[in-house]
Formats: sequence, structure tokens, C-alpha cells
Amino acid sequence: MKEFNINLITLNYNDADTTINFVKRILNYKIINHIVVVDNQSTDDSFKKLKEIINNKVVLLSSGANKGYGYGNNFGIRYVNKHFDSDFIVIANPDVTFKEETLNSICDILAQNERAVMASTVMADAYGNKQTNTAWRSLSPLTFTLNEGAFIHRVFKLNQYSNLFNSNLNVRKVDCLAGSFFVLKKDKLFEKGIYDEKMFLYCEEDYLGLRLKQEGRSALLILNDSFMHTHGQTINKAYSKTKQDKLIFKNEIYLLQNYMNASRLTVNFAKAFFNFCIVERFLFRTIRQIIKGA
Repeated sequence: MKEFNINLITLNYNDADTTINFVKRILNYKIINHIVVVDNQSTDDSFKKLKEIINNKVVLLSSGANKGYGYGNNFGIRYVNKHFDSDFIVIANPDVTFKEETLNSICDILAQNERAVMASTVMADAYGNKQTNTAWRSLSPLTFTLNEGAFIHRVFKLNQYSNLFNSNLNVRKVDCLAGSFFVLKKDKLFEKGIYDEKMFLYCEEDYLGLRLKQEGRSALLILNDSFMHTHGQTINKAYSKTKQDKLIFKNEIYLLQNYMNASRLTVNFAKAFFNFCIVERFLFRTIRQIIKGA
């Protein structure tokens, strides 16, 4: 393995057991210099529990306030930039599993690509199934809005890459990467953080994809490797599905207004359409539960 200065950040909120297990899985990875655990002002006894994993490699921080996913990760990035030398910074949810060799491969490929500043590999579920939301395309404001319809999304798949996994390429340039596990190259772009802290939760990947495109930078997806994500384990403990939908749509309106140059007409349409989508998604989930219970 090549020698890089790699520091990892993981965010905890009311889920110390998952975070502790994650840290124990990667603690002996020689490639990782430091593991920074940011407790995002948990309301349970997480911070007390997490103290058991502190050592010369693991740092525990409190964000001081729960201002969202972006704030918590930015807090960790600022700490790492201030206290450690980094060639690469890893952002990882505590409900992911990845091999040391996978991380090394990602960093090696990033080091070879000058304009690329972010990379990951294929996201798989607990059964090893490749997930199509590993990466996706940035869309126009109207298409971005329409893609949130449950029926439209399932039928037309407007933001999906065609043949994402059926490619002869080992590395592919993409617009947006799943936010559960990725690597950042040291860059002035990320000195103070990577996220807009006005977005409490969700859509951070879309924001980051737009930001990279605006700066003339790129993200890479490595297709011949993978990591496992137990999707939504932490979030589902904190928020109902309908609450999650409302948070998503709130941030998508924010993106349309502030980063996508959407017209007032498009924004007003999106607000009305997203209200419909909340009901549509609720009905889809209800019907699915009825079918499963039949």
C-alpha cells in the first residue's frame, strides 16, 4: 500500500453502539492516521459511551449543538485541517463497512487524477446487491423537481446513469456520489468544510455535486470495488419516513432557489408538487405494507 496521510470523520447522533462498532472495525487499519468521531449533540448518553473508544488514534468531539449533518461534518473537517496533516479526508457514516484495500485504492486513483477531488466506490446493501443510488446525474431545475415523484422516479429514472455497472471502465466520472462513504483530496475548496450548513439533513450530495461542477472539479466512481451500507439505520431511528420526506423537500427548495438558478415559476411549482409527493409517498408505503402483510 502507498503511504498517504488519511484522516477519517464519522458523525454520531443518538447511536453510540453503531458508531463504536464501526470504529472497532477500522481501528487497526494502518492506512488511517486518525479517526475523528463527532457527536452531534446527542440527546441520549452517546457521548459518555463513546469515551470508551478514545485513544491515541481516536478523537472524540462534541459539535456543541445539533445543527445538522452538514454542520457536524464541517465541524470535524475544520478540526482535522487545524490539527492534522491530510492528503485525504474520509467522510463515513457509522453504518458502512469497507476494506482497508478499498480505501487505499480510492486514494491512489484520486492522487492520479488532477481535477478530481472526491471519489468513492460502488455502494452495496447487506446482501451484496449493488445500489443504483451509488451515483447520479445532476438535472435541470424542472427535471430535478419532477424526479421526486414516486411514480415518475420509478418509471423514468431521470437522474440515473444508464448502464452504470455494465461498463468496461474501472473508473467513471459522475456528478453526484452517495454521501455515506467517500474520500476528499486535500484542496483549498474544503478548508472550512464541504457542506452548506443551512441544509440540516438530506440533499448534501446534490449540493456538493453542484459545487464541484461550478468549480470545474469532478467526482469519480470506482466500479471494480464496493462498500456496504446499512442504509438509513441511524436516520430511521430519529425520524419517521414522512418527516424525512419533508426534510428532503425543504432542502430541495433551498437548492432550487440558491444553487440551481430556478425561476420563480419553477420554485412555486416545486412547492406544490412536493406537497403532492408527500401524500404519494405515504400511499406507496402504505400499499407496500398491506401487500407484504397479505
